[in-house]
Amino acid sequence: MFRFQTFAMAFAALALVGAAVSIVTGSGPGFAGVATGPFAYVANLSSGQVSVIDLSSETEVTAITTGGEPYWVAISSDGSTVAASLHTDGVALIDGVSNTLLGVVAGVGSEPEAVAVNSDGSTVYVGDENSDVLYVVDVASETVTGGPIDISASCAEPENMVISPDDAFLYITCASGSGQVIRAATSGFAITTIDDAGLSDPHGIALSPDGTLLYYTDGTDVFEWDTGLEALTGTTFSGCDMYGGRVSPDGSKLFCKEEFGDLMVYDTSDGSLLGSVSIGGQAVEVSGDGTKAYLPTGAVTEVVDVATVTDLAGSIAMSGDGGRGIAVAPAVQEPTPTPTPTVEPTPTPTQAPAQLPPTGTGPSGDGNGWPLVAVAMVLMGAGGVSAFALAKRRRG
Repeated sequence: MFRFQTFAMAFAALALVGAAVSIVTGSGPGFAGVATGPFAYVANLSSGQVSVIDLSSETEVTAITTGGEPYWVAISSDGSTVAASLHTDGVALIDGVSNTLLGVVAGVGSEPEAVAVNSDGSTVYVGDENSDVLYVVDVASETVTGGPIDISASCAEPENMVISPDDAFLYITCASGSGQVIRAATSGFAITTIDDAGLSDPHGIALSPDGTLLYYTDGTDVFEWDTGLEALTGTTFSGCDMYGGRVSPDGSKLFCKEEFGDLMVYDTSDGSLLGSVSIGGQAVEVSGDGTKAYLPTGAVTEVVDVATVTDLAGSIAMSGDGGRGIAVAPAVQEPTPTPTPTVEPTPTPTQAPAQLPPTGTGPSGDGNGWPLVAVAMVLMGAGGVSAFALAKRRRG
């Protein structure tokens, strides 16, 4: 009977160790097929929905019905809130944690297009390109709390918009008339004109991750503007009419997407062209590690290898169609563990260990001594110390 109990304890200990390994490695029941993110959100204008793509597996995991014509997409820097401008119906608010629709907020103009979300996901800003006004939307209550804010004296037809990392400013391209780029303070909405020198249809706009450098186009080239000095830096990115743009997470590269044309990748240190690839669509996003670029076009999202600036084989299929804007959730940063001070144990008198029988048998000669010690060792490895005491009693 005791031998049976001994081996039963050994098998139980091994099962505990196996379960612990399964938890650490992420294997075992409940782990297979789980979307881990980070996620990309693609506006499908033709089908009235936003595709949610798990970038870890590069597959669409769900499609959120919004209605209307989803155009541009923005996401808060903490990933909690996603907003999609609906070209005719308002702005769709999406929970970036559960990937579900919070609601659609109307009353943001007749042709909302430009959209931005503040860093904690509590506020959404929308630009109506038909009446040249801005609106402020409170996410928690799903209501318009500000606007219409008239910007027509400085901006005709707001097309695209980004927000500074400190939430202090909105940078907006204005496509109509002579074409302008403006900055609007989120407190009081004072306007600063960045450029109104006859820009040709400036749709795209991009901001460096630290908010110090702004990028916009005159229809032929892309210019770099220092947000602190409030002046052009003199660096020009030649040959790209930027309809959609992004800066790599480390700030070293500018991704310039022409409307239904080339994706051009530049070195931000000197404006040199690193490479280009011809892909349809209007927008571009970049992975959190900066190694891949994503471009919605039609019913798929193309994937580009940044190092070689080449379109990778295959594409990410979407259940919707008419891919336009795209936003990528920030990568989740693992917290750095706080080092635990090492405490030296207080020395204790040592005793000579009892000698084990050389034959592997206990004092009774029943052969249970060694298996019991083995069980004790396994259980101690899994955190069990009582088995060692049991072994000692058995041998004594």
